Amino acid sequence: MRKLINSDVFAGLKPEIHKVDGAAKYYSSGEIKKYSVVIMPPRPEWSMLWSDTIYHQVLGENFHHMREDANFLAIEYIKEGSVFFRQNGQAYLAEKGDVCLMHPGCVNEIMTGVNGHCAKSSVVIVGPSLRSMLESSGLAKVDMLESVDTGHFETILDILEKLSHDLGDAAALQLSCYAYEIIQIIARNDKCQNIPDRLLELLEFMKSNIEQKLTLDIMAEKCGCSVPHLIRLFKDNFNLSPYKMLSRMRMREAAHLLVNKLLSVKEVACHVGYQNQLNFSTEFKKYYQLSPKQYRKSKVIV
Repeated sequence: MRKLINSDVFAGLKPEIHKVDGAAKYYSSGEIKKYSVVIMPPRPEWSMLWSDTIYHQVLGENFHHMREDANFLAIEYIKEGSVFFRQNGQAYLAEKGDVCLMHPGCVNEIMTGVNGHCAKSSVVIVGPSLRSMLESSGLAKVDMLESVDTGHFETILDILEKLSHDLGDAAALQLSCYAYEIIQIIARNDKCQNIPDRLLELLEFMKSNIEQKLTLDIMAEKCGCSVPHLIRLFKDNFNLSPYKMLSRMRMREAAHLLVNKLLSVKEVACHVGYQNQLNFSTEFKKYYQLSPKQYRKSKVIV
């Protein structure tokens, strides 16, 4: 996730309006390559929070969606590629593993990102207690999240889809409870309540020494634990291995350097810990689906 310095990527762009629902307006343009939707049973009157709809989408190169004053929360989980996301004037580049929170009552937009490709899953949360839940959890002022427990999140989406055809009272109770659990998952990751201090310190060490050769032994020593315990800590807290987290940090820092610094690709590779430019370019393209030079030509200011 990168906060954009400005919103130039959205400049002069406004998709065509395609739906008006009360005070809410929805605009959309561009292609959705693949699309599936799971509609849940109607929310019972007793339910204060409800999982309403699940979407799975693969966005085309020029897809752009904007909404105004919608009365629901849309949680957008980026599975592949990237999107530009703007909410109340602040713009971001959301990448694989990031989560965008499209809040109710706001102006928010999503547009296909720098590599012209994005696969995402979305869940719509509704209910009378939605806004108070967002306020009390601290999420009301949060636009973007990274390092969310996506494994747990995807498991809940799978369960919701299986419950979508069950109209019984027991299933309705589960659907309502899972809406609360989804909010709790993302709130927990935002507050970092369960991440040990020593692990947070290790992450800062990794960011500060990203150009160094960081082995599992070095990371475990810095964290004050054994290598097997270190691997468990990363799995439990980030659903990633230590090397996957390090690679993710390096790729995101490389992307930032490519578009903000007058460095050659070889120099960028060295800055993020790669002595071999070919290895760096291979890993970068695997992560972004673009070569470093192609990414730089996109001229994204991050």
